[in-house]
Amino acid sequence: MANKKDIKKETPASIKTRVTNKVVSLKDNALMMGNEVVQDVYEKGKSVSAIALEVTKKNVENLDIEGGMKKLRTSTVKLNDLALSTANSLVETGYENTKKWQNIGEKAVKGGFEIADKQQDLIFDNLYTVKNQFASSVSRIKTMFK
Repeated sequence: MANKKDIKKETPASIKTRVTNKVVSLKDNALMMGNEVVQDVYEKGKSVSAIALEVTKKNVENLDIEGGMKKLRTSTVKLNDLALSTANSLVETGYENTKKWQNIGEKAVKGGFEIADKQQDLIFDNLYTVKNQFASSVSRIKTMFK
C-alpha cells in the first residue's frame, strides 16, 4: 500500500502541464498515423489505377467494333421481322374474329326479326281471339239481361 508520504501532491499547474503534454503527444501520434495511412492509400491507389488502365487497354485492343455492329444489325433485322410477323398475325386474327362476330350479329338480327314477326302474328291472333270472345260474351250478357 502506498504511504501518504509517497504520494506527491500535484498542483493544478502541474496537472495542466502534464495533460497538455499528453494531448500534444497524442496529436503528434495521430498526425503521424494519418500521414502514414494517406501515403499507403496513395501508393495502393496508384497500383490499382495502373492495373485498371492495363486491363482497360487490353479490353479496348480486343474490342471488335465491326463484329459488334454486324451482330447489332442482324439482331435488329430479326427483331424487325418478328415485330412485322406479330403485327400481321394480330391483324389477320382480328380480321377473322371480326368476320365471325359479324356473321353471328347478322344471324342474331335476322333471328330477331323472325322472332319479332312471329310475336307480332301471335299478338294479332290473340287480339282477334279476344275480340271474338268479347263479342260472343257481350251477346250472351245481352240475352241474359233481356
